Amino acid sequence: MCKPGQTRRDRDVSDAIPSGSARMKVTRPLSLILGHDRAWPSKRPLTSIGVLARLALAMTGIFSPAPSGIHILSHPLAASFLTEIRDQTASRHLVRHHLRALGLLLFYEATRDLSQHPVRVTTPLTEADGARIAVSVGLVPILRAGLGMVDGILEVLPEAKVFHLGVFRDEKTLEPVEYYSKLAQHKPVDVAFVIDPMLATGGSATAAVSRLKSWGVKRIKFLGVFAAPEGVTKLTSAHPDVEIHLCAVDTRLNDKGYIVPGMGDAGDRQFSGE
Repeated sequence: MCKPGQTRRDRDVSDAIPSGSARMKVTRPLSLILGHDRAWPSKRPLTSIGVLARLALAMTGIFSPAPSGIHILSHPLAASFLTEIRDQTASRHLVRHHLRALGLLLFYEATRDLSQHPVRVTTPLTEADGARIAVSVGLVPILRAGLGMVDGILEVLPEAKVFHLGVFRDEKTLEPVEYYSKLAQHKPVDVAFVIDPMLATGGSATAAVSRLKSWGVKRIKFLGVFAAPEGVTKLTSAHPDVEIHLCAVDTRLNDKGYIVPGMGDAGDRQFSGE
């Protein structure tokens, strides 16, 4: 039986999610979440639970996989790191360390499909067949919060190029404003990774992807730690060809455009906050 104010669809989904889920607690009314169904790409027909609800269930481990093109990192270390950086008492050192590590874990998963070319090398004993990455890779951190995720990635792919993109969110309109870019001075890379710990309204990420496409990049992926459903919907609606790799999708945005529960301002937590 439906509770007062609860639709049948809300009831069906809420009954499928056990109380006290260790990975994600869905607190936003599912009837609101389901309104975004058509904005999400999917390779299979949708059932009545809708795509955002399907994503929520994927986070609990009950319903898998997440919608096509959206990848949620599932790893015990990632879950522990997320919990620790959410804590408002976490030190700046710990936040920096964990965002660096999460960036590496996300990049590892996001590069599983990078093309390779065969090579033959000589070991101290004999020759051996192997493979090397066959494409040029560019890291595009959105300043300033994205900077903290870059160094860990460069440790495993030091030949990757780094292109800084300065975008800030107007606090009144919540719209992105670009203030720094030197992409035009360089040749486009084969694959670009837009990096930002927070996918909140989705405005900065969407603007960054548009900028990269105008530069000439053909393959683009987004790496983020926390996301709000509104941000994921905006990015996928504007750029359905872009893969999104995340650690967590939280419940909503507040009236100031911050992810709830989130971790606060990722830039301040890393660099200048008290």
